[in-house]
Amino acid sequence: MATVPALSQSLDDLHLTFVRLRARWLRQGRLVRRLRQELGPSASPTGHAPREAFKGARTALYNAAWSRWSATSDELADLVEAILRQPALALPDLAVKFDALSWLLLSDGSVLDHAAERQVRAFGRQLRRLADRIP
Repeated sequence: MATVPALSQSLDDLHLTFVRLRARWLRQGRLVRRLRQELGPSASPTGHAPREAFKGARTALYNAAWSRWSATSDELADLVEAILRQPALALPDLAVKFDALSWLLLSDGSVLDHAAERQVRAFGRQLRRLADRIP
């Protein structure tokens, strides 16, 4: 697992790292979901249950992909903590902090109210638009 970024890093630098890690987390998550789906019995090209060796190799591939995705998730959580500890000195900084906070709240699907999730995402979009207008 990566170390927590130092407070000496600027919020802009932390945000760039956050954007990069979030993209990796999304890619890895799609791979994990696809591999999980392929492990089902209907994933066999012939419609028959896959041979044990083939199934074992796919399971090992899924476990490795899940492990990488989980490590990236942990790294992102640590980075979000570092971002939230930084003071927001301007509206763009506040937008960065909200982006990180909304990932923390919405990434694991723990918000069950879809209307509330849409409101959080809409507020984030409005905040980023407003922050982008400020030079």
